[in-house]
Amino acid sequence: MNLLEDAWIPVRRASGRVERIAPWQLTDRIHEDPIAMIAAPRPDFNGVLLEFLVGVLQTEAAPEDTRGWVAWQRDPPQPQELRRRLERAEPWFELDGEGPKFMQSFEPFQGKEKPIGELLVDDPPSETLKKNTDHFIKRGRIEGLCPGCTAAALYAANAYSPAGGRAHRTSLRGGGPVTSLVVTDPATDRQRATLWHLCWLNVLPRKLFEEAVRGNPARTEPEATYPWLAPTRTSEHGEATTPDDMSPYHVFWGMPRRIRLNQQRRDHGTCDLCSRQGLLFTGFILRHGGMNYAGAWRHPLTPYHFSEAGEPSALHMPRGGLGYRNWAWLVTGEADRRGRREPSVVAVAAVRGRHRVRGRARLFAFGYDVDNAKVRGWYEYLAPVYHLEGEHQSRLRELVSSMIVAASEVAGNLRSALKSAWNADGSPEFAVATFWQKTEPAFLELLDRLVPVLGDDERETNRLHQWHSVLSGASEDLFETWAEAEDVGAVDPGRIARAHLALRRWNRKRTISDALRLSEKREPAKGGTV
Repeated sequence: MNLLEDAWIPVRRASGRVERIAPWQLTDRIHEDPIAMIAAPRPDFNGVLLEFLVGVLQTEAAPEDTRGWVAWQRDPPQPQELRRRLERAEPWFELDGEGPKFMQSFEPFQGKEKPIGELLVDDPPSETLKKNTDHFIKRGRIEGLCPGCTAAALYAANAYSPAGGRAHRTSLRGGGPVTSLVVTDPATDRQRATLWHLCWLNVLPRKLFEEAVRGNPARTEPEATYPWLAPTRTSEHGEATTPDDMSPYHVFWGMPRRIRLNQQRRDHGTCDLCSRQGLLFTGFILRHGGMNYAGAWRHPLTPYHFSEAGEPSALHMPRGGLGYRNWAWLVTGEADRRGRREPSVVAVAAVRGRHRVRGRARLFAFGYDVDNAKVRGWYEYLAPVYHLEGEHQSRLRELVSSMIVAASEVAGNLRSALKSAWNADGSPEFAVATFWQKTEPAFLELLDRLVPVLGDDERETNRLHQWHSVLSGASEDLFETWAEAEDVGAVDPGRIARAHLALRRWNRKRTISDALRLSEKREPAKGGTV
């Protein structure tokens, strides 16, 4: 199967019809019944295939400048035109057969065959099976995969690979990186709420891409982008691959895992993921010593933290997923004494370039929550994005940072109050997690109401007072819910009352007022205009 020529990507059209397309068919019937979204059998495959499509367009079809980008944004290319753009790379995207094979080691090697299910990132590791501790993700669920699901699993295994034991390398962004894509908000621009526009919003003109993404532009040979076209840059003795060694476009096609699908052992049957009937892959061989990425790599779809020395590290999916506490990092960026946090390159382009989005856009962030070699879950998060002029963008960044700092303070107060009420040593993190979830809708609503009044000190102050009230109310409600949840016989009403009073005092202390910059501002009268 050829991944650029053949129809293998499951999609859903605006009419609800589900079918399979090739990448060059993204704009098929875009004015009559456009393709709305990926329709993979797993949510992680939806994200993986979105990244694959953006990578294909960025590598093979990106325009030289902004003018060319705008032209295709306004008037999408016909499928045959897009196919002509991708023709050059078709020989390099064969999944099976003779010659180089997509994301598989160029040279053959010997090894014990693994069942195809272990190609999936979330399949229980071999050590888990040996210890018989596969309690939640069971062994033997996947025995055969169709070519399409196999290709998606191959891409995920390399783009998101967690630690895998001795010399089984993590991805170019480390284990469990966050990917963030700019997406059109259908409420403000329904005409562009298509899969084509989603992908194109996250493609950059070549000049901008090569300036923003680390890599060696002089490395123009195909194998410097697609490493499966040449012998593997192995790391069996610790050898590293740095941005100077590869093309900038290699960031989409890293190969930390040395994998070869077993081409001989293929069965005919039903795919255990998508239920498609046909030839199935049932096994693969894995060898240690794949590409070992080191140095200042920067992926255009991932937010990064930069140390004081300028060293980048990708944002990894936090335990429990993303929330509004991560909004500034995902959308506007922020800085503190430990360095600066910057959104993905495509998010920055969307915020700064009015031609990219009409009205409000959203940021779709997703990834695996990884603990060493174990995958704990797959999380997704939608964050609003606002296109603002420079001064207002900076002001929004300041205010949101203040709101999140205040929320962190109040969450800490809730934690301390519950520990005091229970007279316990343990930390009630479940209550703190509930606090963040409970205040998320209010944060997003207040954000929508804050943006139109940026620059108006009085109205900004009103919004911040409202946020302070939301935080205090939520923490007190949760305290009352949980404080007496312990064994009734062990409850001390006096201790609970004292902890409750302390919580109310803490929530009104100077630290939180300073965080919200309210210490020297008069609180508005009740019933005033907001």
